[in-house]
Amino acid sequence: MECLLEADAEVDDGSLHDVTRELRIDKMRVLMKHGHRVDYPSDRHEGRSALAELCLKAVDSNPTPKQLEKTIQFLITNDAKIGLRNVTGKTIFHYALDSSNPVLILTALLKLMWEHINSDVFLYKDATYTYSLTKYVEKNLFTGPPSQKQDILSLLRKKQALDRFWAHDILVTQPDDYCNGPPHIEEEVVTQKKRQKRMSEMREDAVHMLDLKRMTAVKEVEIHEITAQGEMQITKEKARVDRELLREKATMQLQIAENAFHQSSRHVSNRQQSELSHQRALEDVRVHSARLLMQEETESERSKNMMQIEYLHNKIEIENGGHRQRLAIEEQAAENLDRVHARGHDRELARMKMQKQLLGQQQQLAGSSLGAPWSGQRQIGFVSDLD
Repeated sequence: MECLLEADAEVDDGSLHDVTRELRIDKMRVLMKHGHRVDYPSDRHEGRSALAELCLKAVDSNPTPKQLEKTIQFLITNDAKIGLRNVTGKTIFHYALDSSNPVLILTALLKLMWEHINSDVFLYKDATYTYSLTKYVEKNLFTGPPSQKQDILSLLRKKQALDRFWAHDILVTQPDDYCNGPPHIEEEVVTQKKRQKRMSEMREDAVHMLDLKRMTAVKEVEIHEITAQGEMQITKEKARVDRELLREKATMQLQIAENAFHQSSRHVSNRQQSELSHQRALEDVRVHSARLLMQEETESERSKNMMQIEYLHNKIEIENGGHRQRLAIEEQAAENLDRVHARGHDRELARMKMQKQLLGQQQQLAGSSLGAPWSGQRQIGFVSDLD
């Protein structure tokens, strides 16, 4: 091997996988020394790494657990990645479970890396579900001998392997044996349980309503029977016939009511609720619109009335001011006219008084002129008092 490798033999050709499967650590060391990589996905081995090839095929040659442990430890020491996943979605643990002797290889793996057994990297996913190692075995997805199924599960659980199983799609109902899903799946499971509880309560309510309907129908039948018994006192034959007719009618009504209730109660209830909600919404809109319209009309009428009142008030003030000014002018004119009349009357009185005095003086003058002798003197002007 040394000579071939030094002669520039091909590397990463699957040779490391072959010697690993045979647990030949000495050959593995030589190949890795000359560039063969432990995690190389070999085409000849369906893309498996050397460690995955060991887990799947090493038990075919019936090795001892010690040989398996030493080889696995050698690979890990040389940086083999334990969490690699093949294109099929399988890891080293899944290849161990698919081997011809899962218990043997799984014992060696768990002894070295049991603390990683519950890591998410070792979950297996198909198109619908995610499986832990225990569920991978329980659901019979492993291809190892079925006779070892219980021993494998016992071995896994002794190493504290957890059961984990859920559906990928959160919108579908999780399987009955769902367990330990991730947080977003757990939240959806809780929501689904609440939804199922509400549906169960709704079914119980429907059954209760049906029982009430049935009891009501039975009571109606009893009432009809009592009525028939009362009428039986008048005529026994008529009461018997009427009772039979009523019983048959009540039975038919009960049967019809039950059938109709089962067929249409849910649809009628939904439709009524929808119509009631629609009518309430329409009524609320109409009431709100009418209230707004009334408020607008009231506000408009109030503004109109206020404007009319203000206009009338201003008009009255203007008219009253005009009347007051006219009355003041008329009073002033009347006072002026009265003063003119008073002055005219006074002048007339003064004129009459002066005329009267003049007339008296003229009479005195005339009297004195006729009765006294002429003295040869002339009178100049008027003399009001001769004495």
